[in-house]
Amino acid sequence: MTTILFPDNTKEIIDTIRGVIGRDITIYYATSGVTCSACDIDTVTGKSLDPFCLVCGGDGVVDEQLDVTVSAHVLWNTVNSLHNTPAGRIFTGDCKATVEYTDDIITIVEASDYFLVDDRKLFLVDYDLRGVKDVNRVAINLKQDPRDGRT
Repeated sequence: MTTILFPDNTKEIIDTIRGVIGRDITIYYATSGVTCSACDIDTVTGKSLDPFCLVCGGDGVVDEQLDVTVSAHVLWNTVNSLHNTPAGRIFTGDCKATVEYTDDIITIVEASDYFLVDDRKLFLVDYDLRGVKDVNRVAINLKQDPRDGRT
């Protein structure tokens, strides 16, 4: 039996390759719990003192839309997103974007509203952790809403 030995710097090699062939994508995500700037908060209930506040609707907090741009290896259409299984072929998305693994990126991907890849608005289907020895990248499967055109 042959043993496969991966170099200790596998992550650095993959990051270098992504740096050469990758391109920027933007992930748009929401954070919750930002205190409303237009009204005062009731310290007992944690809700707004103004139940008719136009900014927070009386909740006292608002969701804030944030974005982060990361380098990704991008594959479009069926490249690496068409899987042959005993049950048949499974198409898992319009695009696969592979990014560097960090705890922060997982949190952002899970909270994502949408992604902007090559001027196309895409939505999260699922993601998979990848890597040898240790997890070092995240493969994100994305799908374009057919009703959306280019942004």
